[in-house]
Amino acid sequence: MSDEQGGTSSGPSSESAWSMRLPAFTKEDNPHGVLCESAFATLFPKYREKYLRECWPLVKKTLSEHGITAELDVIEGSMTVTTTRKMWDPYIILKARDMIKLLSRSVPYEQALMIKRELAKDPQLRNENWDRFLPHFKAQTLSKRKKPKKQRTKGEYTPFPPPQPESKMDKELASGEYFLKEHERKAKRAQEKQQAKVEAEVKRQERRNKSFQPPEEPKFVPKKQQSGTEK
Repeated sequence: MSDEQGGTSSGPSSESAWSMRLPAFTKEDNPHGVLCESAFATLFPKYREKYLRECWPLVKKTLSEHGITAELDVIEGSMTVTTTRKMWDPYIILKARDMIKLLSRSVPYEQALMIKRELAKDPQLRNENWDRFLPHFKAQTLSKRKKPKKQRTKGEYTPFPPPQPESKMDKELASGEYFLKEHERKAKRAQEKQQAKVEAEVKRQERRNKSFQPPEEPKFVPKKQQSGTEK
C-alpha cells in the first residue's frame, strides 16, 4: 500500500513548514532577467540629507550587485530604486523598496539591511505587517499663532448705527454759548481759565502743606492701665 492510500505523507507537518530549507534562487534560474521595468520612490526629511549623502555610495554598491539602480534626488528630497535587465531575482526590488523606506525613517544603513532579515526569521511575524517595528514620528506644527496679551472684547450686536458725535455748534447750542456775542464769549472763556487756575493753585497748595503736617503719634498709656486691661 502506498502512502497516499494509507492516508499518511512523508512530507513535513504543517507546524514545521516554516523550518523547511527552501532551495536558493540563483542567477542561473532566471538567465533572461525581467521583462518590464519597476520603480519605487519615497520621500525623506531634510535632516536626513547629510547622512544619506554619506552612505549612498554603499547603497548603490549593494543594490547594483542585484541589478538595481538607486538614485538620490536632494532637490526634491526623494530616493528611487529601479530594476534593470541584469536583475534576476524578481523579489529583490521589494526588498530595495523596504530598505529606502527604513532609511527615510531615520534607521541607519546597516540596521536597514538587517531588520528585514531578522523579522523574516521569525515564523510568527513572517506574514504580518511590520510597520509597528519601524520608527514613527508625529507631525509637529512649527508655527503657532501667538495669543495677544490684551484680548479685545466685542460689545453686544445692535442693528442700529452708533449715534453721531455732537458737533461744536451742537455743544454751543446746548450750553447757550451760541447766542452770546463775541466779547461775551471771550469774557466767559477768560473766566473759565481763571477758575481752572485757582483750582489748580488750591490743589498744589494742599500737596505742599501735607509735608508740613506732623505724623500721628501713638497715645501714651500708663503701665497700670495696661496691666488692668490685660487682666
